[in-house]
Amino acid sequence: MSSSYKLLQRQLRRLPLPRGMILDGSRVLKQQYLLGKAKRFEHLLHQILDQEQYKKISEVLDAIYKVDKPQWYKEFENIPYMKVKGHWPTVHLIDSLTDNEDPKKTYYNKLPQPFSVTQALNINTESLREPLPLIKRYAEQINPVVDIIKEVRKVYAFIMSQRIFDVTKHPFEVFYYPSKLGIPEHPVGLDSLLRKKVSQVKRVLETFQPIQKSQLEKLMNARGSINSRFFLHLQRKRSKQTTSFQVKKLIIKEKILSEEQLQDIIQKYLRQQYYLENASYKLNKL
Repeated sequence: MSSSYKLLQRQLRRLPLPRGMILDGSRVLKQQYLLGKAKRFEHLLHQILDQEQYKKISEVLDAIYKVDKPQWYKEFENIPYMKVKGHWPTVHLIDSLTDNEDPKKTYYNKLPQPFSVTQALNINTESLREPLPLIKRYAEQINPVVDIIKEVRKVYAFIMSQRIFDVTKHPFEVFYYPSKLGIPEHPVGLDSLLRKKVSQVKRVLETFQPIQKSQLEKLMNARGSINSRFFLHLQRKRSKQTTSFQVKKLIIKEKILSEEQLQDIIQKYLRQQYYLENASYKLNKL
């Protein structure tokens, strides 16, 4: 069952964040609640306050300061991998494994070919003086998928180039390996590699989302001491636990966070923020 608006706001005011960030979050939470989109806040508040998953603080800050995402980002979030098939950059390792053109020719002849209108209609394109009207109109269209991939590749390359991001550096391209017989994998296997690559890139962009420069400035201005209500909440929570005194002492010793530890979490988040300016991505400078 969904939590009430007042309960969510009360929980938000207990977060281990500076007061300015909580005030910004309160306004965003109100907007999201009215839109029926407060489930993410509800889930994160539970993880931080009840389960003490303090690494989720970065996700709360994302929810507060990264509501307005670029259009290409929103489209890529929901795009099925089959829609990027034929447009996503690929590398066929047969090209680097041999200089002999015969194995390469065999390999590429075995690759699944994209659908062709002229082949389906058995039309000899060399005999056409002018393109078919349908083909001409299709060729003149701008493919939005290509533009989305271009933007995704640009931001992905930036993330991979920066040491500040805790991410394994994988190439953007899909690598296709020939089989022992020197032919491509089964089409199902090829699609599986593409699906895994798109999912991997989506995870990276979800973890390290770009931020609007105006929102970054707002975030930086909201810095300050950690909310004192959080420490009161933690003390009350400890006192209510039905555990022995010795166990409770151990929990307090291991789990309770200091102002410095929480500030370190926030500082790390701030250092990982980047924004687009003059067609280039720039890392936040503290």
